[in-house]
Amino acid sequence: MLVSLLSVLIGVGMGFFIQRVRASSPAMIAKNLRLENLSVIKFMALTMAVGMIVVYAISLIAPQILHLDVKPTYVVGVLLGGLVF
Repeated sequence: MLVSLLSVLIGVGMGFFIQRVRASSPAMIAKNLRLENLSVIKFMALTMAVGMIVVYAISLIAPQILHLDVKPTYVVGVLLGGLVF
């Protein structure tokens, strides 16, 4: 329950900041692609940096919370997915 609530709060926060930067506006996306306005690119870089810092801090404080181990590869699933797409 706590994980679901935290997920919703993080999603609402990200949605708020995406709207604040106007990242969903087609004009703003075009300006970013033409490198005229870098606000969305800066927002994405800041989001990744904050995420990396938070994951690192959690791994130091409580490593049992994170499951950052390498998952096994499902070769059949990958091949089928490659054929479909």
